[in-house]
Amino acid sequence: MAYKALGNILHSGKNYKKGDEIPGLKKEEAKRLIDLKVLEEESAKEAKSDSAD
Repeated sequence: MAYKALGNILHSGKNYKKGDEIPGLKKEEAKRLIDLKVLEEESAKEAKSDSAD
């Protein structure tokens, strides 16, 4: 599952900015960040179009 930062996030010692994809999140970690409204699930369609840029 791909996740996209909606704001600044510090995860596992790395800073992510708005729009960055965050790899390797566990479901629990992702749920917490989604609940905090700083992360969203990236749909397969969005992930493909972003990587084509």
